[in-house]
Amino acid sequence: MATKLQSMEKDDLIKVLKKTLEQQKHLKEQLAQATKEKEDALSQLSATTSNETALKSPKQENGFSNHEVDELRAELKAEYEAKLSREKGLTSEASSSLKAMSIELADYDKQIKSFKEEKSSMATKLETALKEHDELSKSLTTCQEELKNSNQFNVDLEKALEIAKREAEDLRLQKREVETSKMELMQTKIHEDSHSVKQVLDLTNELSQTSLHIDMLKASLASVKAQRDSLASETQVLSEKLTLAQEEHTKYIAKTKLMYNDTWKNRIPSTYDNLNQEIGVLKQELQGKDVEIERIQNEATMRAEESMRWSEKVSRAEREAEKWKAEAEANISSLTRAMDDLRELRSRYETALSDEQNRGAQALERQKRDHEGVLDKIISDRKLDSSRFEQVEHKLKSEIDGLRRERDELQKQLDNVNKMMPTSSTPAPSTPSMQNRSVEKEPVHQTYSSRSIGSPTFAGSEPIPEASLHDVLFGDHMNDTIEGSIYGGDEYPIATVSQLKETLKVAEQQNTTLRELLAESEGNNELFADQVSLLKEEIRRTQRNNERENHINNTEYIKNIIFQFMRPEKVSGERRQLLQILRTMLQLNDEEYKVMFDMTTEAAPLDSPSTSGVSSLSSFFHRWNGL
Repeated sequence: MATKLQSMEKDDLIKVLKKTLEQQKHLKEQLAQATKEKEDALSQLSATTSNETALKSPKQENGFSNHEVDELRAELKAEYEAKLSREKGLTSEASSSLKAMSIELADYDKQIKSFKEEKSSMATKLETALKEHDELSKSLTTCQEELKNSNQFNVDLEKALEIAKREAEDLRLQKREVETSKMELMQTKIHEDSHSVKQVLDLTNELSQTSLHIDMLKASLASVKAQRDSLASETQVLSEKLTLAQEEHTKYIAKTKLMYNDTWKNRIPSTYDNLNQEIGVLKQELQGKDVEIERIQNEATMRAEESMRWSEKVSRAEREAEKWKAEAEANISSLTRAMDDLRELRSRYETALSDEQNRGAQALERQKRDHEGVLDKIISDRKLDSSRFEQVEHKLKSEIDGLRRERDELQKQLDNVNKMMPTSSTPAPSTPSMQNRSVEKEPVHQTYSSRSIGSPTFAGSEPIPEASLHDVLFGDHMNDTIEGSIYGGDEYPIATVSQLKETLKVAEQQNTTLRELLAESEGNNELFADQVSLLKEEIRRTQRNNERENHINNTEYIKNIIFQFMRPEKVSGERRQLLQILRTMLQLNDEEYKVMFDMTTEAAPLDSPSTSGVSSLSSFFHRWNGL
C-alpha cells in the first residue's frame, strides 16, 4: 500500500485523500445513525420497561394472567435482542470499518507527514535552488572573469611559448656550438691521430730506412773487412815478395860482388832504384788502404751512433704515440660523457616539457569540464526560464486575446449605441488606450555554445591547427646522422688510414655544410634583427600615438585653451603659460615650441589695449595659418 501510494503522483494522492475524507464523513454519518438507532432502542427499552411497570400495575389492579405477561415479556425481549444483535452487527461493522479507516487514516497521516516533509524539503530545495541560481549567477560572473583570466593565461602561455621558443633557439645555438666544438675536437683528434699516424709511419719509414742503412753499413763493413782481408793478404804477399826480393837482392849482391867490375855494374843501381820505387809505391798504397780502413771504421762508428740515435727517436716517438693515444682515448671518453650528459639533459627537458604539457592539458580539461558543467547548468536554467517565459507569454497572449475580444465587444456595443443615438449627436471617440492596446511580446532567443567561449573565431576563417610544443622546440633540429657518421657509435674506432681519410672527407663535407648553415643562420639573424628594430619602431610610434590620443581626449579643454590663446591677453604672460599647457597636451617638439614662442613674442606688442580685439585676432590668425 505504501509503495503504491509512493508511486502515485501528487494530484492522484490528493484525489485519494479527498475520497477517503468523504468515506470517513459517510462512516461518521453511519455511526451517528447507529448511535441514534441505539438511543432509539434504549428509549424503546425504557418505554418497554415503563410499559412493563405500567402493565404490572394494571395487572395487579385488574388481575391479568401471568401467561399474557410472559408473552409480552418474550416479545419485548425478542425485539430487544433483535435490536441488540442488529446494533452489535452495525457496531462490529462500524468498528471494523473504523479500524480499517483508522489504519488508512494513519497511513494517510503518514503520507501527509511525508508530503509535509517533502513540501518542506521541496521548499528547502527551492531555497537551495534559488541559492544555487544566485551562486550560478555569481559563478557565471566568476566564469566570465575566469574566461578573461584564461584569455590572459592564454596570452601568458603564448608569451611563455615565445620565451620557450627563444630558449629552444638558445638551446639549439648551444647545441650547434657544442656540435661545432665537438666537430673541432674530432677534427683536432683526427688531425692529431693522422699526425700521430703520420709520425708513426714516418718513424717506421725512418726505422726501415735506418735498418736498410744499417744493413748497407753492415754489408759495406763486411766488404771493407773483405777488402782489408784482401789487403792484408796482399800485404802478406807483398811482404813475402819483399822478403824474396831481399833474399834475391842479397844473393844478387853476393853475385855482383864477384862481378863488380863487370859490365852489369852500371845496371844494378837502376834495378835497385826501381825496386825501391815500387816498394815506396806499395807502402803508399798500404798507407792509403790503412787510411780508408780507418775512414770506414769511423763511418761504421758514426752509423752505429746514428742508428742508436734513430732507435732513441723511434722509442721516443712510440712513447709520444702511446701518449697521444691515451689522450685521444681520454678525449673520446670525455666526449662520450658529454654526449651522455647532453642526452640526459635532453631527456629531462623532454620529460619536463611533457609533464608541463600534461599538467597544462589536464588543467585546461578540468577548467573546460567545469565551464561546460556550468554552461550546461546555465543552459538548462535558461531553458527552464524560456519555458516559463513561454508559459507566461502564452498566458499574456491569451489575456491579450481576451482583452481584444472585450474591446471588440465594447466597440460593437459603442457602434450599436451610436446607431441607436440620433444623427445629430456626434459619435464618441474611442479611447486611444482601447485602440492601441495590442501588446506583442517577441520571444528572446539566447543561444550558448561552449566552443564559442574562450575560443574566438573570425568570419570566413578556418580553425588553425595548433603545433605541438615538441614540434616547436625540436622541429628543425640537426640530423643525428652527423654524430653517427663522425663517431660511428659511442666509441671512436681506431681504423686504418683509408678509413680515417674517408672520415676526414666526411668531416670536411659536414664542416662545409655547417659553415653554410652558419652563414644562413647569420643571415636569418640579421633579418630577424632588422624585423625586431622595425617592430620596436612601430611599437614606439604606437606608444607615441597612444600618448597623444590620451592627451587629445579632452578636445573641449584643448578648444578652450586654443581660443584663450588666440584672444588678446588680459594679463601679461598669459599666452606663455597657455603655451606650456599646449606643449604638454599637443606634444610639441622643440622646433614647434620655438615657432609658437616666437609668435607669442611677436604678437605681444600688437595686442595692446588700445587696438581692437578684431584686428588682433585677424593678425594672429594670419600668423597662425603660417603653421
